[in-house]
Amino acid sequence: MNMSAHNTPPTESAQKFQSYLYIFLAVYSILVLFKLVMTLNFNELFCVLFLYLGASQINFCYLSSFLLFSFFSFLTALNYVLTIFQNVIYNSDIPINSFLLVLMTLSTAVYIIGYVVIFFAYREFKAIAYDSIGVSRTGPTNGTGYASQN
Repeated sequence: MNMSAHNTPPTESAQKFQSYLYIFLAVYSILVLFKLVMTLNFNELFCVLFLYLGASQINFCYLSSFLLFSFFSFLTALNYVLTIFQNVIYNSDIPINSFLLVLMTLSTAVYIIGYVVIFFAYREFKAIAYDSIGVSRTGPTNGTGYASQN
């Protein structure tokens, strides 16, 4: 059962989320270029690829791969920002790279907004894939919430 290759045309909602994903891809790609110069984290390039493939092919599997691959980078950015704020609160004398702080703060915000968009796109793309192969959206039940007794 190949759920990624579907013949069903995308719905209006899926096309809307696809355009949102392209906007997120543009913003995320610019952010990755800056982060690549500062941190040399090549994992982000795979994330850009997964995001592009998920958006262009309306494929929920690539979107889930993006989520898995990018989650560690999100935690790293969040950790950096929170550590800097902790040091500022306790008046630490550690020098702060303000460009990197702004970059990581923007990264954290972009990740959070992007994860919300990807969640809704994932849900819509998966529904299209399931509809194209004839699988019920209610899952392995008979529609009443109970498994069929056949």
